[in-house]
Amino acid sequence: MKKHTSSQKKSNNGNVSSVNNKNYNNNIHESNSHNIYNAAAPRVKNEVKKSIAKIDLLDKKILFELDKNARIPTTQLAKKLNISRETCKYRIANLVKNNVIAKFSTIINPNKLGYKMYKIHLQLTNIGEEREKFYDYLSKHPYVYWMGICNGSWDLILTMFVHDANHLYAIINEINYKFRHIIARKVVGTFVDAYVYKKSFFTDEITKIDKIGSTVVHNYIDDVDKKIIEILSNDARLPITELAQKTGTTAGKLRHRIKKLEEKAIIIGYRILLNLHALNLETFKALIYFNYIDEQREKTFLEYLHQNPKTSYYVRVISPWEGEVEFIVENYNEFNIIINDLRKKFSDLIKNYEFVMISREAFLPGLYKAI
Repeated sequence: MKKHTSSQKKSNNGNVSSVNNKNYNNNIHESNSHNIYNAAAPRVKNEVKKSIAKIDLLDKKILFELDKNARIPTTQLAKKLNISRETCKYRIANLVKNNVIAKFSTIINPNKLGYKMYKIHLQLTNIGEEREKFYDYLSKHPYVYWMGICNGSWDLILTMFVHDANHLYAIINEINYKFRHIIARKVVGTFVDAYVYKKSFFTDEITKIDKIGSTVVHNYIDDVDKKIIEILSNDARLPITELAQKTGTTAGKLRHRIKKLEEKAIIIGYRILLNLHALNLETFKALIYFNYIDEQREKTFLEYLHQNPKTSYYVRVISPWEGEVEFIVENYNEFNIIINDLRKKFSDLIKNYEFVMISREAFLPGLYKAI
């Protein structure tokens, strides 16, 4: 755990905050000017988003339904929301145009392709230009599943998928050598699994959870399956006819292939990636140190997270801390209220925590290149 300096302040509940108030405000301002990474475009040029998108209740309902299933046909979605197909199509296009929806994404489970997953947390030296080179390198790395650029106790967090421990060792050594002048500290942990929560904060409707990880299975996939994964990872709403043309197969055979990928839990689901800055929202990640974990209390803990519409992800790890939970909120104060309530309700479980604010993130920069 990062050693706290004398300049850091305690919060009302006695926990030492990883970011003091003055620096936190500066970090918030800085993070809004950062570029946003996503798998479709690993690097987007720096652009300050000054205007906040205005969305109404119908937009929120559309966003929530698309996050449950980004491949839902427009006609079916319109019927579900009791609006015309034309209105639905226009609204979706407008959300994309206004940069609310960054991408329609596919959730891929590397464990079902024979890979093991690990978490890497990095503290970096204060060399801005070199950091950007490092971020660019990682955004194109074939074994990076997710990367988050942060403000707080850590500067960069990675989720990587590898064949085995030797493979991870080689990758870390290569990264250490290439960027040894900016890596100040690292912690490597084992990724157990991740609970993926829908964006319930749009409607306050609680729905099912997707899960990444679990038992490693070496499922065989051919070149057509790989192409399907590559294309859908970057555009989950691509019509089946266009996908068939791009993969050189028929729509009927393609539907069968996608169904098989879903049945094998290689494809977990289809969702939207948001430009949170356009909605004046932020993501905070708490790294939680537990006193202990037993099955019943963990079940209660997970249900608490499930019932909170602000919960985005919960990752179980084997590292100095045991859990990583993300919340999408309006500001630090809202996050602080949530985390204090969590600590109060689970005071027997939670020993301590540290946190970061994620200013940029990328999903699946290279998975389809590795497989």
